Amino acid sequence: MKGISREESKTMLQGVMDMGQASGVDINYNVVKNANTKDAHRVLQYAKELGKDSEYFERLYKAHFSEGQVISDRETIISLAGDVGIDSTKVVKVLDSNEYDENVNQDVYESRLAGVSSVPFFVFDNKYSVSGAQPVELFSEILDKVWEEEM
Repeated sequence: MKGISREESKTMLQGVMDMGQASGVDINYNVVKNANTKDAHRVLQYAKELGKDSEYFERLYKAHFSEGQVISDRETIISLAGDVGIDSTKVVKVLDSNEYDENVNQDVYESRLAGVSSVPFFVFDNKYSVSGAQPVELFSEILDKVWEEEM
């Protein structure tokens, strides 16, 4: 089986950056640093309990894809959570424990069952999925369809 060439890979990444830019999302693969995101996802689970998961996720995303921060770094995670008003004392407790490990493991398990093999991956109403960076129009069509089905 033939893999993709370095040039094809660059073209694909540029396409994702262009689509992100067109949608108001700054993605810069030139600054992205590899990271094990499990701890960041454990804090995301805590943020969900506070109703701050969207804010925290957006901040995490920007730090990773736009600012080139290492989102596996403990101090970075604490700082990013603080940026959206999450108490650093509790974040430290989460990071010092295995709290929310099961939640993250369950998310990974469910993702695999749904066929997720790459990110981003979106699931709508547990019926429709979109893999990878796609045009805004596709998301709009799916949301309209879900809305119509719910009415």
